[in-house]
Amino acid sequence: GPFSLQGEGVFADVGGSSGVDDNDYYSAYAQASYFLTGEHRPYSKGAFGRVKPNENFSLKDRQWGAWEVAARYSWLELDDSIEGGQLDDIALGLNWYLNPNMRILWNYVHSEADDTPTGIDDADVFLMRFQIDF
Repeated sequence: GPFSLQGEGVFADVGGSSGVDDNDYYSAYAQASYFLTGEHRPYSKGAFGRVKPNENFSLKDRQWGAWEVAARYSWLELDDSIEGGQLDDIALGLNWYLNPNMRILWNYVHSEADDTPTGIDDADVFLMRFQIDF
């Protein structure tokens, strides 16, 4: 259906050498998306397939392609011996699939970091990407 939910968790045990301690790092994300125009995200054998709009974008025929809204939460913890801090971010996106080979993505990301060596704690980012896929 038009709703998609995805998540992943990562644990890295980085071994030390020459008397350096082992380091443990953690990361995870969860994301959800919904196609406003009814399409779905194909998934088979562990991989997502190409999104095919029900109608390709065409000004002449007044067809608008596929529209998807998305939200994502990400977390990264690097506060073992390197004291890299923790990063949390929330992303909101709008994706426009003009046809199976082209899409435009707009994203807003708000990030918050704790205990960073640089002292920078927050960031707000607006992104836009035009993608052509062969």
